[in-house]
Amino acid sequence: MDTRGRLSFHLGIATREQAQEVCAVLPASDSQHRIQGKACRPQVSSANSWERPLIEKRTMDKRTCSSCGHTKAAEEFRPTPAGNRRAKCKVCERAEHRARYAAMEEKPHQRPDMKAYYLAWYAKNRARLIARAAAYNQAHPNMRRDVCRENMRRDRARLGDRYVRRMLAQEMGLRSKDIPQPLVDAQRELLNIKRYLKGAA
Repeated sequence: MDTRGRLSFHLGIATREQAQEVCAVLPASDSQHRIQGKACRPQVSSANSWERPLIEKRTMDKRTCSSCGHTKAAEEFRPTPAGNRRAKCKVCERAEHRARYAAMEEKPHQRPDMKAYYLAWYAKNRARLIARAAAYNQAHPNMRRDVCRENMRRDRARLGDRYVRRMLAQEMGLRSKDIPQPLVDAQRELLNIKRYLKGAA
């Protein structure tokens, strides 16, 4: 192998024309030093030198979720205050938050202290929230309808408080918030019994 061929092999240059361009710029002693000098010889992987940054960038742009084990883009992971990315993807975090919220016997907005806090916070930010909601609904005209339908389907499947209260309000002619919670729980148990008997039949 001649000088240009060895230079192409050690520097990861794919074509002889590129090796000739490098040899034309470097002096003969410098070229020989780059070929034979072990200390100055770059450690080149099997990939071409101009492709390595792209390969490293593609690898850094993907992460593996510690919960589901799927490899996803870095944008699918929430950023941390330190500038990194969380170990769990957004989908897994949302699923865990929903499961944790559903397991709560008393929701945060049902606590007397938190209820007063939420009312005060809403009164302070009411104008800003209404303007933001109006702008979002205008930009996504069908999103509100789809979200309401999905929430109703999920509440109907698990017999959530909102779905049961709406049923009782329609039957009794009252407002949903005026129905006591013990009555909602009793109605939910009745609906569960009806579903069980319907499925057994």
